[in-house]
Amino acid sequence: MKNIFRIGASALLITGLLVGCGNPIGSTEQSAPRSVSDFTDTTSLAAGETIGNVSSSAAFTAGAGSTINGYIKAVGAVTLGADVKVNGNVDAGVAFNLGANGVVIGNVTAATDITLGAGAKIVGTVFSGTGVITLGLGATISAATVVATTPDFTDTTTLAAGETIGNVSSSAAFTAGAGSTINGYIKAVNAVTLGADVNVNGNVDSGAAFNLGANGVVIGNVNAATDITLGANARIVGIVFSGTGVITLGAGATITAPVAALGASQKASARATAELPADVATLAAGETMGSVASTAGFTSGANSTVNGFVTAVAAVTIGADSKVNGYINAGAAVTLGANSAVTGNVTAGAAFNLGANGVVTGNVSSVGAVTLGAHAHITGTVFSGTGVINLGDGAVIGQ
Repeated sequence: MKNIFRIGASALLITGLLVGCGNPIGSTEQSAPRSVSDFTDTTSLAAGETIGNVSSSAAFTAGAGSTINGYIKAVGAVTLGADVKVNGNVDAGVAFNLGANGVVIGNVTAATDITLGAGAKIVGTVFSGTGVITLGLGATISAATVVATTPDFTDTTTLAAGETIGNVSSSAAFTAGAGSTINGYIKAVNAVTLGADVNVNGNVDSGAAFNLGANGVVIGNVNAATDITLGANARIVGIVFSGTGVITLGAGATITAPVAALGASQKASARATAELPADVATLAAGETMGSVASTAGFTSGANSTVNGFVTAVAAVTIGADSKVNGYINAGAAVTLGANSAVTGNVTAGAAFNLGANGVVTGNVSSVGAVTLGAHAHITGTVFSGTGVINLGDGAVIGQ
């Protein structure tokens, strides 16, 4: 499954931007002076060789251990082998791939996916036209802001089985095949039907009925003009509203939402599958409680503990040095204080902010920008609906 923004294990991202240097990294040789207009139109550079500026009318591939002392511009993909060093910006007309232990001192822009091998490093800003940035073990991007954008939405009525898409805004109905993934919201004029094992990381707004197949998961709120039906073991982590008041849960299906969102029969089903949470808006500093499902917002004071999940219609704010031993799902922004810890996924209906030294052991999906303070850590994947992910000094995504 592709994530819109994905960082591999132990990927460390830090702030700061270094500008180009006169010699290849790790080299003692002096490069020959070149004018800004000098470049070579070539599609390849042999392993161990050195070149200046490259402007390729096709793709460009550099062999292992080669050096580019200047920019790279290519109409097609740019593929750099292991231990390649680039002292300049890279502009790829398709994908960009940097091999293990490769280094780019400059900014990288690619029309499609960006992939860094183990231990590779980019000292500059990074932009992917598809929003897919994949970092191998120990790979780093030393930039204050990593930008990963996707189109605002796709107007489509279907998604094939096993496929992945971003935001969906259908002018008719929408159907997703088994095992597919929607990394964003779904809005449809008519019914929304999701097959077995479908995953949705965003809210769903259906103009008619909503159906979620067996083992499907929606991390977000669901609003349907008519009936809502969940197959066996399907799960919605969010607020649920049915215009007809009919919500049918298959065997083992769960909705972790404020009980006010459920009808009487659905409350009984929820009780059969999970303990009902408390509808509260605040938790005092130093206090401890179980799961929270607030029909408003939720704020906890410093040094507090929630032993369970937190869902809220509005914003969620967790105080400094506090813990949430479960997931968080908020209809608005999520703000976690310094040294806070969350064991579970976090879904924010607006911006997501993690304070200095805070830790989220799970994935983060945010409708707005994602910001991590100094030395903050998210162990899983990160999705920003705006494509903006701001990382403080020493902040880490992935493990």
